[in-house]
Amino acid sequence: MTFVVEVADPREMIPWIRSWGSGVVVVEPDALRRAVIDDLRRLLDGYGITATATSGARSSLLHLLWAKYDRRTQHFHPLPYHLLDVAAVAWMMWTHVLSESQRRWLTDVLHADETYARSLFAFLAGLHDIGKATPTFQSKARPIYERLVDSGIPDERTYDVAHGVHSAVILTRLFTQQGTDKTIARQIASVVGGHHGAWIDFTMMRHHQSTAGGVVWQKLQDELFDSMRRAFGIDAVEPPQDEQQCQIFAVMLSGFISVCDWIGSHEGYFPYQAEPVDPDDYFSDSLVRAETALEQLGWYMWRPPRTRDDFHNLFGFAPNPMQQAAITAFESLAAPPRLILVEYLTGGGKTEIALYLTDLLVNLYGLGGAYVAMPTQATSNQMYERTSRFLQARYPDSQVDLQLAHAQADFHPLFAQFRQHIEREGNESGQTAEDWFHNRKRTLLAPFAVGTVDQAMLSVLEVKHHFVRLYALSHKVVVFDEIHSYDTYMNEIIERLMEWLAVMHTPTILLSATLPAADRLRLTQSFGAANEHLPDVQYPRLTIVSADGQLNVHPLPRPPSRTLYVQHVADDAAHWGDALTAAYAKGGCIAVICNTVDEAIRVYQYLRDHPAIDARDVILFHARFPTAWRGEIEREVLEAFGKDGHRPARAILVATQIIEQSLDLDFDLMLTQLAPVDLLIQRAGRLHRHSRQRPTHLAAPLLMIRAPALGHGAIPTFGVDEAIYARFILLKTWYALRDKTELRIPDDLDPLMNVVYDRSVQVDGAGDAFTQALDAALNDMTTRENGKAFRGSEYRIHAPFDESLIGSWTARMPDDDHNITTRDIRPGVDIVCMGNVPDGPLPLFVDRAPTHEEVSNLMRFKINVQKSEVVDGLRRLEPNPYWERTAGLRSARAVVFGNGDFAVPGTSIRLRLSRNNGLEYVEETP
Repeated sequence: MTFVVEVADPREMIPWIRSWGSGVVVVEPDALRRAVIDDLRRLLDGYGITATATSGARSSLLHLLWAKYDRRTQHFHPLPYHLLDVAAVAWMMWTHVLSESQRRWLTDVLHADETYARSLFAFLAGLHDIGKATPTFQSKARPIYERLVDSGIPDERTYDVAHGVHSAVILTRLFTQQGTDKTIARQIASVVGGHHGAWIDFTMMRHHQSTAGGVVWQKLQDELFDSMRRAFGIDAVEPPQDEQQCQIFAVMLSGFISVCDWIGSHEGYFPYQAEPVDPDDYFSDSLVRAETALEQLGWYMWRPPRTRDDFHNLFGFAPNPMQQAAITAFESLAAPPRLILVEYLTGGGKTEIALYLTDLLVNLYGLGGAYVAMPTQATSNQMYERTSRFLQARYPDSQVDLQLAHAQADFHPLFAQFRQHIEREGNESGQTAEDWFHNRKRTLLAPFAVGTVDQAMLSVLEVKHHFVRLYALSHKVVVFDEIHSYDTYMNEIIERLMEWLAVMHTPTILLSATLPAADRLRLTQSFGAANEHLPDVQYPRLTIVSADGQLNVHPLPRPPSRTLYVQHVADDAAHWGDALTAAYAKGGCIAVICNTVDEAIRVYQYLRDHPAIDARDVILFHARFPTAWRGEIEREVLEAFGKDGHRPARAILVATQIIEQSLDLDFDLMLTQLAPVDLLIQRAGRLHRHSRQRPTHLAAPLLMIRAPALGHGAIPTFGVDEAIYARFILLKTWYALRDKTELRIPDDLDPLMNVVYDRSVQVDGAGDAFTQALDAALNDMTTRENGKAFRGSEYRIHAPFDESLIGSWTARMPDDDHNITTRDIRPGVDIVCMGNVPDGPLPLFVDRAPTHEEVSNLMRFKINVQKSEVVDGLRRLEPNPYWERTAGLRSARAVVFGNGDFAVPGTSIRLRLSRNNGLEYVEETP
């Protein structure tokens, strides 16, 4: 007879099971069986009877120490077993997850074979929570602590000290007792104890040396340490004896241990073990659970096949001369390079060669994958799709995890599809985006990811678990596209990141169409090149810093020279408007690029209202749209102006700098505001980008530049644009281009870059007034750059070999990445657009906790507001109390629009939201 009953929770059956006494034995599920055993043990303890393990395993006071505790059920997981769980994950991570390159490097720095290195890593990972064997931690669960005291353990005074600090204190003592050099012992103890996000400060360790328990507690700690040491055959801890190498080893170790702890603490895979078992048997079972966890979480899906594929097979066409030259130069290398810098024209195939060289590096040298870092979310989205196509062609029969790393990734259709594991028509690769990796601290751990450069920058900023990101990037390939596009503030952080990538054996590929010589030198020096000057090699070029720091610059085949025609138009709508409408009337795809969102909205509205232009042909694209609408616009733009899009007969795209980098867009005519010369060239790279039939009147590429107004002494004024770009660079760009009617590409690129970015104020043919204006602008730029450099360096971690790297003060490390910005902008405020607008409803959930689906919908209507007066006003609004438990909404403000309007508290500004214009700031007049 079979008796079936439905229960909400299997633990509801425990009283019924207990009522049958020995007449019922739970066979499965294992979690219920363990819960019954634990319940019976508590029952016996209540009568003062000590339960013994029927398996014959020796009972020990160590088994009374807890690592995890359920206050509701009073179930607990013994500390020795949790240490073995995390050690088992480390063991399996070493065996099946660490790349061949990582394992080779670690065995080299340890001067050991793989057997010892794996045991040492598992041993150190297991010791991460030894600080829980203290009265301070154990007393947090009073029923268990009282049992310890009843068993003869002293009831000692407790302190408000995190268990990670006590782990570092205890391990410093134990490592030095084992003969490890004290300085190195302290470094290793600091990073092992710092697995919750911040390395333990040496001063704090010294301060709490006496708070980790007295003699009896120390004996327990010694016993726990010795049991782990015996389990892994570690006679003595022997980390690298070279202090500099030890620091790099320690950084990687700290990231590795945090990851192992996250997995080993997953109760779904490592349930509470109430019954004492032999440690060897437990560890054997834990290895099986670790393997199951790693497999089900997505760690085992992809391995580099260690073979190379043909360029033509992957892209469907043969490499062009530039790509073939880069491949030839790469094949001459004897070891993986530190740096490959490709300088070539936009649209010339840099993305393809970057992906191909990445694949060669991964497979020839046994690396762990790649991260592609892009300037913006929009460029990340397009690169994600291109990388996906590449991986499908490269690994058609493998499951490959490809993550998208930026704040709005959930709303990208392809990424959402991969997260749901949907089989796409024609795609049999099994490409996915596993949930475990879709976390702000874990995304870079996936074998492949594309995202914003900010995600990589966080690995060298003082945020918690920054070292997890560094570990994730080690022995992979990192590609930075549009490397020229970052300001002084970001460059300070990126240079520190590149120093770390070099010592973490992470080959790095940099792509740029235009790069000043000073920036090239600075970047190569970040990767250890000792050169004080760069070889004089004409653009385009390939620069390589080899594994030993040698720098070589190779000329790349010059593309056919083309002429870009330049027309300067007065900066008022009457002039540039007539030129645009005349071109529009004859047909063609036109881009209008503005330097600010406000200017883009103004130009867009002017063109929509123009009697000679059909408003339906004008598209506005900027960053102040809710995510949901911005995604729709981005797809519309790519469909209309992308390489393989369905090109309209006539259309005008009005956009900000959002389209000047990386997006593969193609226009027949471009009108742009003045910007630094390298950015103008970037923008012009979207002109006649691909071979196609053009309207007759736009058969030649034409760049129209809005000439700035001239002020006193015929010196240009740039208005609000000077808040974005340095006036010195704008003045030099204007002077260099003012009389030009054509640009020869690529011939004019290096000369223009050298003239504009040379810091001399002496310019041929310039009068005294212009020289004086340049001098004042240079002084201002230098002051601003110094300020940006200071702010950019303020929250960086130390350089790789800085003796203050580990153990310095880290208490200020925030757990929220948004508290430290990767860009030099005033901290804004996120708003969630709610209520209604004239052309469509918005979500409205304010008086209760939103469901998971409603949270997703609210996130789709977020906008980050930067205008200082508006930010101050919005912060007067109370945060929504129902959003406190939702990370993406916690700090946001609910803005409820009435017919598209919202009055900002304490200001004379109204926010206006519409599908056409996005978010506008409207100043109310008295």
